[in-house]
Amino acid sequence: MMKGYRLGMFWVGCWLTGTAWGFEPVTFDNGAVLDVSAQISYVNMKRLSGMAPLLADASNVNAINSDDGDRMVGRHGTISNRLGFLVDAGLSQGNYRAFARVSSFYDAAIDRRNANAVQATFNALPPANEFSSAVRENVGARTRLLDAYVQGRWQLSEQGTHPLTVKVGRQVLAWGEGLYFMGIGGSMNPQDAYKAQIPGTPVKELFLPTEQVSATLGLGSRLTLMGYGKWAFRESEVMPVGSYFSYTDLVGPGATFMRFTSGAAAPGAWRAPDVGRKSSGQWGAGVKYQLTEATDIGLYHLRYNELLGLPEFEYYGNFWQLGQGPMPMPALANLAPSSFRLRYMENIRLTGASFSTRLGEYNVAGELAYRDGAPVLMSDLHYGLARARVVNAQLSGLRIWGSDFLGGLLRADTAQLTGEVASSAVRSFDSPSYTGAPLLPPALKYDRNSLAYVLGLAVNYLAVMPGWDLAIPIDWQHQLRGNPAWQGWNSGLQGENDRRLSVGMRWSYQQNLELGLRLTHYLGRADLSDRTLRNLVDRDFVALTVSYHF
Repeated sequence: MMKGYRLGMFWVGCWLTGTAWGFEPVTFDNGAVLDVSAQISYVNMKRLSGMAPLLADASNVNAINSDDGDRMVGRHGTISNRLGFLVDAGLSQGNYRAFARVSSFYDAAIDRRNANAVQATFNALPPANEFSSAVRENVGARTRLLDAYVQGRWQLSEQGTHPLTVKVGRQVLAWGEGLYFMGIGGSMNPQDAYKAQIPGTPVKELFLPTEQVSATLGLGSRLTLMGYGKWAFRESEVMPVGSYFSYTDLVGPGATFMRFTSGAAAPGAWRAPDVGRKSSGQWGAGVKYQLTEATDIGLYHLRYNELLGLPEFEYYGNFWQLGQGPMPMPALANLAPSSFRLRYMENIRLTGASFSTRLGEYNVAGELAYRDGAPVLMSDLHYGLARARVVNAQLSGLRIWGSDFLGGLLRADTAQLTGEVASSAVRSFDSPSYTGAPLLPPALKYDRNSLAYVLGLAVNYLAVMPGWDLAIPIDWQHQLRGNPAWQGWNSGLQGENDRRLSVGMRWSYQQNLELGLRLTHYLGRADLSDRTLRNLVDRDFVALTVSYHF
């Protein structure tokens, strides 16, 4: 009864708000203009495949520490049954503007028991078939303020050649030319891991706002100076442990325990408080120069704190037994970690450059970034994270056609092809700290060099029916080489030869109502080894989406 009441009240609130706010901008007597828009959305996601045998193997220590999310939804089960609401409100007067964005959602699929019937590999206290509070709070129901800032614009010269823009508050600021992968902009903004699991999502749609002050100053018609400084730290929002797209039980909201074996009262390592999350020392400066009408270049320098927490392990402490508490096991003191924690590496320095231009019918862009202090994991868990020097390079392209796409064979009105290839290379790393007695010299857990690419094609048909347009998006992702030592840059991809295909259709009516259907297929076989890690391959899904824009 309570579920139905909450669901009904959610829709009533959305309808009333949308009805009240579905108007043209309001102009006040003093010249101020209020502009409000809203979007109601519904998503229903179904799982298409069952759990892979390797990932369900209770005797494999890697499987039992990464299976909680996989077990939560059975074959053909409901992953998500979500109602969402997004409101944008802007108030402007003259050269000043205030803006706020609020999102809210409720997922009925989380507000019930799940399909996990295996307590023996569950990395938390029973019952395994109930979602944790971390899952419920992060992906079950949530209302939050996203963007919230004030902005001012001024001209510092009588000729109008020195425009200054200053923005203060919660905002997204992304430099560089990254299209799908986490380039320079990915080190400036926390990311939403839920969206990262949807192939074809542009990287800028993954970014979440943070508290900062930013400014741009034009010096003539070609040169622009840029800068920002943050006063708060917000980490990337990874999937909570036990939610469908979570592929590790050690990282994310709700992570509390690392198993050594299966069993309801098995010993393991407990999670200690996180390290890092420092608010100070986050700033950046950049310059962009327009070489020609079609070509511009940019130079950037950032100081930032890592937005993705990575695990470090401690030895020679008390182990933990689920439901029992501390458990001394002296014989294992140097063989297995007694606790783990997440570290957000601080004081990373990034120096980068970017370009964008036009080559014939193609828009081409790229960027190069050098990071000093990026965190990398070691193969021997006795070692903590090491600070590394990492070089990342990205190259992207875009081409748009009219009705001549493929010689008119598909009878499309327009088509758009996008693609990006990206690489990451660890040049060197510092000697890390350690606990206990390491068994091996320091060495990277994952690959020094890695390469990935994304291709996206959108075929569009206009006025298929009166007022209705149709878009057919097709997206392909491929981790071509290696599992990157510097984790997180490849936007959700895993180990070598991880491949994902997404095909869909999206109907839109008068640019207000959208109806979508999208199938996502993970290719390849399940694998739990470091280089070829693929433990999402059994999570194919289909998503039905409905949205209305006011």
